[in-house]
Amino acid sequence: MRSNNFGMLDRNANVHYKGDTFVNYILDSIRKRSHRSVSEDQPAEAIGKNKKVLRLVIGNLTTPYDRRNIEKVSKTLYSLCNEEGSYIPLTTFENNKTNIHCGQHGGFHFMVSRNEISLFIFRNLTPGEVDYRLLRRILWKYGRHMDTLCIMFTCPGYYGVLKDLSCFKKVRTIEIDIPSLQRNGIGIFKYCRDLRPTNLRIRQLSHYQIERNDKEVFTIPSSVQNIHFASGPECLKWLLDKMRPLPKKCFENFTIIEYSFSRLQSVDDKFCFLNIIQYFKQINYYIDDIISNVVDKSVTEILYKYKIASSINLYFSEDKFNGITSMSPRGLAEFTYNRGSVLSDFSKRFLSQPGIYLNIHMLKISDKNYCRKHYPFSSFEVKSLTMDVEKMKKLEKLDIDLHLFGTFTDFKYFCNGTGGDLKYLRVGRCSTIMSYYFSEISSSFKKLEYLFLNDVGPYTNVSFREILEYFPYLKGLKVVFNEFYNPRHVVYNLEKKVNGKKIGVFEWPKIDYLYIVFNCSITEYYDDILKIERNTPRKMGQFLIKRGNHRGKIYCHIVFQRCANLFDRFEQLFDSSY
Repeated sequence: MRSNNFGMLDRNANVHYKGDTFVNYILDSIRKRSHRSVSEDQPAEAIGKNKKVLRLVIGNLTTPYDRRNIEKVSKTLYSLCNEEGSYIPLTTFENNKTNIHCGQHGGFHFMVSRNEISLFIFRNLTPGEVDYRLLRRILWKYGRHMDTLCIMFTCPGYYGVLKDLSCFKKVRTIEIDIPSLQRNGIGIFKYCRDLRPTNLRIRQLSHYQIERNDKEVFTIPSSVQNIHFASGPECLKWLLDKMRPLPKKCFENFTIIEYSFSRLQSVDDKFCFLNIIQYFKQINYYIDDIISNVVDKSVTEILYKYKIASSINLYFSEDKFNGITSMSPRGLAEFTYNRGSVLSDFSKRFLSQPGIYLNIHMLKISDKNYCRKHYPFSSFEVKSLTMDVEKMKKLEKLDIDLHLFGTFTDFKYFCNGTGGDLKYLRVGRCSTIMSYYFSEISSSFKKLEYLFLNDVGPYTNVSFREILEYFPYLKGLKVVFNEFYNPRHVVYNLEKKVNGKKIGVFEWPKIDYLYIVFNCSITEYYDDILKIERNTPRKMGQFLIKRGNHRGKIYCHIVFQRCANLFDRFEQLFDSSY
């Protein structure tokens, strides 16, 4: 596994390192080679002269602290640290901290995390200041290697520090604090000519109450294709005003986070949303029931009219289902019958509208509020839901909670009726899942490439080895066992066996990507994992293991991957709290 903390204390070079023998050999050989008179290089010295090896080592130094120290050792290392392509970011799995540079006089904060830099400027920086020169030097060093830039300026005039800095050519995503954007946010694109992002994230990072500076009309850069919105309704109205001169469907994707969507309460807010989605080819949308309301119907009409693709997040509102558990059997039966009568009318069902099923790519059906834990889908709901999903010929990604189905028969009916070209499936709330479920999933979704099972156990003894037997064509599998699942089963299945005897190393799975998460609060099992890990041959970026705290419990995370970039590729498919 990659290490991002190298070093020891070298008194001559006055540089700090943090314990990596391999790097120490390299640095020692570089510093001492001028004093040696041996005609042939020693092995460590030969490595120290090999720029290909040094580039590999330096590329894995991802923290500003480590890179700043190692470049002081020699001119060669300084040159290698600052050349194009010298920075290889850690994966999300490996990275667990943010590294911060601060201005000497409180002028700015500059943060680096993986392939993202965040820049916060709090006052005007002038060319004569130390902070001005320091910030430009830091930006030039790290900006060239990053693909995401997050900025927050408290005054439009602060953009001057970026003037003529040609270091953002690789940036594909820019995240701007909405007050910064409203206060002449176009300034950064004027000063940084090589900044041509394809993704624009609009967020509420600050709460400074400073007057807007709209003397210069803000226009969204022509390179921007996707907009991610994470702010309030008033900011959505401001954004709509900037889009009005543009043609419909001129952008690719519009993503609004759930919290921002929930704040669209007034008629004006919802009208603004209905107008803004017309400028995109694909949007996401949240709905709190299968049955449509007035706004939902308007959304489906717009999607149908402009042939806009969608990702739908369907959850169930506490307001509608919280009183279910207190109903009498007769009252519950009457509620179910009346609900079934409404669902029998396809015009009342959101998912049955052409604007949805003709162009939907992702569907999430969750019980995040647990309001249907004791009231799973009725036969009316299972039938109508299956009928609607069956018509979704472009659906590639499905995320659904298992406990919404009262019986295996209902789940089987749903799977048999959907199938199609589904590639990615997440099944949540899997505490009762059994082996026969996988047989049904495997036969129904024959083009499935990635399966994510969340909250598995404790009422099951299913193992990931058993799951893989049902899906020989699967490219990626993630299994999160809940806190009550016996970790002994996980450890047993991880260890390789010869003639039925455990040999103390991990058995590499026959799959491109496997991610296992389980509760290892019991020290005995985590110690077993560490022993097996020490005996297992390392594969850089391909075998990863770490511990993490989740809701007061210690969980072990183990990743096997054929290529070092698979983790980020698969993890972005579905949300996960782990």
